[in-house]
Amino acid sequence: METKKAAEAATVEKQGKDIHFFQLQQTQLSFYEKPKTMMMVAREIGVDRANICWFMRDLRTNGAVWKIRVGRCPITRAEGVGFWSTNPKYAEGLPKQLELFPL
Repeated sequence: METKKAAEAATVEKQGKDIHFFQLQQTQLSFYEKPKTMMMVAREIGVDRANICWFMRDLRTNGAVWKIRVGRCPITRAEGVGFWSTNPKYAEGLPKQLELFPL
């Protein structure tokens, strides 16, 4: 009886990891097309904005996303919102920041 419950728990955990990975891939691809806000991506791929924030943390930590510009969000109309991209061609013209603590 215990092994069946453990197997079910492992299956549910694996499904959760698979969904997380799939959503992360969708997020990365959506930001690749053109610079977008997190809310634009959330609406486009149907993932909660809170999840997009978690994915952005991972992408920023790995240096896989760049803030291209700051402007007004076309969805929320909020000012000072970052437009992000995972496409390196958009990051070419950005100034390079010196690293204080290189890895």
